[in-house]
Amino acid sequence: MGEEVLKSEFVFIDTSVYQKANFNFESVEMQALHNFLDEDITLLIASVTVKEVEKHIENKIRESVSALQSFQSKAMILRNSSSYEKTVFFKKIDVDGVRDELLSKFNDFKSATRVEVFSVSGSVAERVFENYFSKLPPFSNEKPKEFSDAFVLESLLERSNSLGKPIYVVSLDNDMKEFCQANPQLIYVAGLGDYLEMVSRTIAEASSRAAHQALKAVLRNFDSDVREFLNNVEFVVSTSSPNTTIEKFEFSVKNIAPKNEAVYFVDEGTAGVGVDFDFEVWTTETTLTDYVSPDSALNTLDVVERFKVQRKYKKTLEVGLSILFDELNPSDASVDDVEPVLVDDVVLSNAFESVVIERALVPR
Repeated sequence: MGEEVLKSEFVFIDTSVYQKANFNFESVEMQALHNFLDEDITLLIASVTVKEVEKHIENKIRESVSALQSFQSKAMILRNSSSYEKTVFFKKIDVDGVRDELLSKFNDFKSATRVEVFSVSGSVAERVFENYFSKLPPFSNEKPKEFSDAFVLESLLERSNSLGKPIYVVSLDNDMKEFCQANPQLIYVAGLGDYLEMVSRTIAEASSRAAHQALKAVLRNFDSDVREFLNNVEFVVSTSSPNTTIEKFEFSVKNIAPKNEAVYFVDEGTAGVGVDFDFEVWTTETTLTDYVSPDSALNTLDVVERFKVQRKYKKTLEVGLSILFDELNPSDASVDDVEPVLVDDVVLSNAFESVVIERALVPR
């Protein structure tokens, strides 16, 4: 976003942004947003967005419970070990309690002083259908976008006109981006971090500059912490074939590089900041695959094919930080809290380099 400052205090945040945050309304970014909602900016939430977020939370809970129950069933033998018998993974899950807790956190988030929940306007229906049949944004060429997004955007456009001010639209959705580009009253921002930095820069320019200096000071010695965290991550490789099993897997983390440094809020020597770390995972993967020979006579052999492959993957770690600093001496800063989030989780896929270093037939 460069050095851009706010043109309006009004903002709409799309469901895709909450989804990327894993619906964690206590993260550094969400807490920063909540702080601004008490005094400085106004969040417009469509009633349909509220329902979407609640539905996503409930669906993710069901998926997580199903995955955990599957693990409990398949990993029963671990309960025989004193190291695992009392682990939380084998406890009965209070589904209703978890749902009530997470929905309550969402309700607390939208109870901030300057949050307005609005219903989509029926008066925009004609424009929505015109855009749909003309395949104009937010309806993509590949498939029609959900009508809910179209009604929300047209309602925001109507609200912007009545306010005489632009409205920021924070979203990860390309169709929403195209709609905003066609309607300059709606200003598209591709990520909550970029928006929060712009708010912070506008509201507390001097403090924000000091916080940026403090963040740079912290990052000088932060690489080792990032490397230690990543080395303890249990990365996994997804096998595309049901006839393939992973016999051995080793990895190392390389080429860690920070980017997208951002200050979300500043408050009396405390700052919520964020930084992304691009890195590479270099692996050595040994797999066993059912052997199918061009010579059908050899297919009776009880052997499998072993592949030893070296691969390289690109990943990103998003880190939210709470830092303590002195505005008069920002280089003397310290980390108060850390929230690391792996983009696309621990699964490694789409290697950018792959080399087979060993291939052999071995007994099954």
